[in-house]
Amino acid sequence: MKKVLFLIIASFFVLNACEDDLDLTPISDPGSNGFYLTQSDFTQALSGAYAAFGVQNNVDYPSFYVVMNESRSDNIYSPGVSGVRDWNNVNNLLNTLSTLGTIRLLWNTTFNAIMRANTVLDQLEKNPGAFTDASLRTRYEAEARFLRAYFYFDLVKWFGKVPIFTKSVSPTEALSIGRSSVSEVYDLIISDLDFAAKNLPDSYGSTDRGRATAFAAKGILARVYLMRSGPKLHPDGPCLASNEYAKALTLLNEIISSNKFSLLPSYAKVFDYDSENNAEIVWDLQYITGGKGAGAYFPTEYYDEAWGRANLTFAGGKPGRRAKADLQ
Repeated sequence: MKKVLFLIIASFFVLNACEDDLDLTPISDPGSNGFYLTQSDFTQALSGAYAAFGVQNNVDYPSFYVVMNESRSDNIYSPGVSGVRDWNNVNNLLNTLSTLGTIRLLWNTTFNAIMRANTVLDQLEKNPGAFTDASLRTRYEAEARFLRAYFYFDLVKWFGKVPIFTKSVSPTEALSIGRSSVSEVYDLIISDLDFAAKNLPDSYGSTDRGRATAFAAKGILARVYLMRSGPKLHPDGPCLASNEYAKALTLLNEIISSNKFSLLPSYAKVFDYDSENNAEIVWDLQYITGGKGAGAYFPTEYYDEAWGRANLTFAGGKPGRRAKADLQ
């Protein structure tokens, strides 16, 4: 009986002694609180923010530009008889667009990318000691703010008023944050791009090619001013009739006068597979493919499938044979 009692008491102390150890986060599943410890960690996290542009988890960000920009313009006419494709509904400007899977996917994907950029910014503020090079820390902040501005510019063009997130929030907190005015969204975009233009390098070596540059920030900021300057056609639309064309011109002239870019003799050469990162391109994302690939699947959705299977031979050119693209 004494032995049994002793074992029970011993077990009690052992279990109590192990209580703290059992309350540990699994080392196989690190969260943001314990991940950002070194410069390498921030490099990996920032690459994750860039990866939002790629093809992953059946999300193809480049295709959003075709659906949301081209399909509702005069550049592409794809009305569809029965509207079986989401872009048919966008082309027809239906008032039920909010129910489309593409619209919901676009909204979630873009805000997920903003969340990634905000997480990097939050952790840069919390963990300044992770960097041995202060200039690199500033550059990473500028890159994250560039990406946040870029995605918010897409959102304001497509949706007008949207919620503003400048830090990471929980899903429950996000639900309580309403849409901000278009003007307020632009204020954030301009502030971020202005910081990026002042703190990003003009160019990178081959290892970091594809990262945001000062000229990229100036070019996107010029587009922001051009968009804001357009005639106001809707109370909550992206055009504010702000007449900021001169600001855009100044930025564009800075890019031109840098003499780092020049026009190619042939327009077609700009998009040639053998002409990546050519002299006419200010900023070009770098995709890794198994060969010459489209880097996205959207071209295969806008031509006749029978013709594509018979005539297109490059990787990613045929329907259903898209090239996988991961950002470098």
